[in-house]
Amino acid sequence: MADPLRTGASLGARARRRYLEARRAVGIKLRDRLSIGDNESDLARVPLDFEVMVYFADPPVNLYQLRQWLYPLEQLNASHPVFIMTRETGTFQALASETELPIVNAAPIRTVDSICQASDIKLALYVNQTHQNFSALRYADMLHVYLSHGESEKTAYTASNQVKAYDFSFVAGEAAVARYRDGLVNFDVDARLRTIGRPQLDVRDDVGTRKTTDRTTVLYAPTWEGDRPSTAYGSVESHGTEIVEALIHNAKYRLIYRPHPKSGWARPEAGAVDTRLRRAIRKAAEENPEAGHRVDLDPHFGPQMDEADVMICDVSAVAMDFLPTGKPLIVTQPARPEATVDRSGVLGSVYNLRVDQLDRVAELVDGWVTDDVGRAERTGWIERYFGDVTPGASMRRFLDACEETIQLRDKLVSARRDRRGADS
Repeated sequence: MADPLRTGASLGARARRRYLEARRAVGIKLRDRLSIGDNESDLARVPLDFEVMVYFADPPVNLYQLRQWLYPLEQLNASHPVFIMTRETGTFQALASETELPIVNAAPIRTVDSICQASDIKLALYVNQTHQNFSALRYADMLHVYLSHGESEKTAYTASNQVKAYDFSFVAGEAAVARYRDGLVNFDVDARLRTIGRPQLDVRDDVGTRKTTDRTTVLYAPTWEGDRPSTAYGSVESHGTEIVEALIHNAKYRLIYRPHPKSGWARPEAGAVDTRLRRAIRKAAEENPEAGHRVDLDPHFGPQMDEADVMICDVSAVAMDFLPTGKPLIVTQPARPEATVDRSGVLGSVYNLRVDQLDRVAELVDGWVTDDVGRAERTGWIERYFGDVTPGASMRRFLDACEETIQLRDKLVSARRDRRGADS
């Protein structure tokens, strides 16, 4: 058998013919990981019977965008066979140990072409807006759906004109619908959007890391610094040092620091601060193990929110995902005035932490935890952002939306076939 992690030569029309012939002859149904390499026989081991392709062309640093969808995708796989197509070997290798879904690493664009043309893929799903998505969007026999990787008030990203490239966009709730309706022109919101809630909220693992303690557990989960002024929401540089120092040196608190995987990606200065924060927290944990401070790098983010008594975060999807816990939520106010923030929604109902308040951050956190006056107002926003959050409701809506899209695709392809037959 060829080395499953080998990458190499491209595959053209002749390889595709060999692929089809070998697939028909052998009848392999692969539930395995496969990287298309320089041995063309590798391609024959790719199955043709998948109905759903999850296209992810990004490097490993962006895997957090896909990880949150793995469990919903595994549920979808029970009724419609799913595979993940990656384009980078590092991503393929990292993902291979995290899901039982089949993964095909198709580095050369000709390999993408061979697989998509040889398969009867009905639905293609995308979790981000990378320009590389256009390598798969070109295939007209499947319907293309944008899932996104979180519900947030990052309006420059979450109501992007790029969504017009997809047949449909699955959004969390009415807040997202309104965001698109208000933000885009020449876009049929009613026809192109489907509300599915947030299936990730149905994936709550048991918390096995919580220690018995009288301390208030604070989860600090900042976002990254962004790649443009309008999305400069990250607080690591502006707030991070004061938050961490105040909490690790106060016997009332236990700190869980959850750094964003892309911290320092756009600004090395943010990466340097992140490194210092990790070092300070680990040192505090070594000096006082009973305090329970930790730097949390678990690939899966979810149980940490259940574990926390209060969360400090930035303008990001993390803030919205924390809403259903009903616990106090503190969102930092971006230090850069260019960062666009819409406070007409839930951000107007959370506790805002400004740079000029950092000299008393522990005092503020204590007050907000003790007297959470904003809880009722925040609870009122949950339905607008996510709809029904009854356990299992979002997952059902996601699966139903996929089912309806696949049925629509089959209907459209059948109608096209009938038209061609009539014309001939």
